[in-house]
Amino acid sequence: MLATLLFVLAPGVWTIDDNGPADFADLPEAVAAVSDGDILRLMPGNYTGTTIDKNLTLIGIEGGFFEYVAINQPGLVVDGSLGGPSTLTLKDMNVFGLVLTGLSDRVRIERANLFNVLVEDCPDVVFVGTGVAQSGFAPTALTVHNSSLHLIGSGVIGSHDPNTYNGNPALVLMDASEVHLSGSTIQGGNGVTHFIFNGIGGPAITVVAGTSNLVVRGSSTDVI
Repeated sequence: MLATLLFVLAPGVWTIDDNGPADFADLPEAVAAVSDGDILRLMPGNYTGTTIDKNLTLIGIEGGFFEYVAINQPGLVVDGSLGGPSTLTLKDMNVFGLVLTGLSDRVRIERANLFNVLVEDCPDVVFVGTGVAQSGFAPTALTVHNSSLHLIGSGVIGSHDPNTYNGNPALVLMDASEVHLSGSTIQGGNGVTHFIFNGIGGPAITVVAGTSNLVVRGSSTDVI
């Protein structure tokens, strides 16, 4: 009876590959078909972004030097504000346009490259070994709104405004947000030179509204 119960409770593991035999060819159809708590293994390739309405684990499979998992536009939205998912685990992939909102349980992202990230109304988000940057015309690399985020061995870097050529902020904090840094770096976008006009460098961190806390931890090996 116990063995049967464990079998029933075990999460399903599904493969996604845009160029080969697998359970699914793209991410949206996989998310629609799998069950809450399942694991999706993405083979190297390019996949369409989607909205996730279940508690899932997404794991990328690294290939060669030029082989990686990329989730592209319209981006990846994980929204628990209307009774949807409460958590997410994501590892080893590139995500262009990530929105995490209303997730009540822990969100963990490891060894990822993220672009144009919004974390909103999430009390427990952890980035480990993850880089966050800007892509396209997004005004900032990472916006944290009324959330708690831990950056461990990670980095956030801003870009520049394509119109003014001034640097954009890397991290924007809004309302009651808290960010913890451990062995991590935050760097505002560098102003670029266009003809004879020099852009102005952007700030690492901007607080737009409310009261936010920034906790920085350093040691002999993790320098502030």
